[in-house]
Amino acid sequence: MRLAFVNAFASNFGIVEEDHVCVVQTHYDTMERIARFDTTIFYLQGEWQRSDVILTQRCYTETEVRSTLESAGFTRINAYAHDEEWGLAELTEDAGRAFFICQKPSGKTPP
Repeated sequence: MRLAFVNAFASNFGIVEEDHVCVVQTHYDTMERIARFDTTIFYLQGEWQRSDVILTQRCYTETEVRSTLESAGFTRINAYAHDEEWGLAELTEDAGRAFFICQKPSGKTPP
């Protein structure tokens, strides 16, 4: 999944419409495994307004996520990627996102 982070956060882009403008700058720090998504938005509400948003994400390996879930008491941990056409798919190294479906026992014995 690290490669997907590198690719997803390797380009800057902008959107220009009549009532709004959005400029996005992205960066991925491979050593820290932190992605940064800086967005500046101008939108027209009588006069132009500016809004800035910074989104940061950390890239974790499947092993790190599984280990953390297990430490928190989750069981039956299954990891998937998302395929636009088919929904959940096999998780591969180049997947853009990972989805984990797991169970946490309630600790109660069924009657």
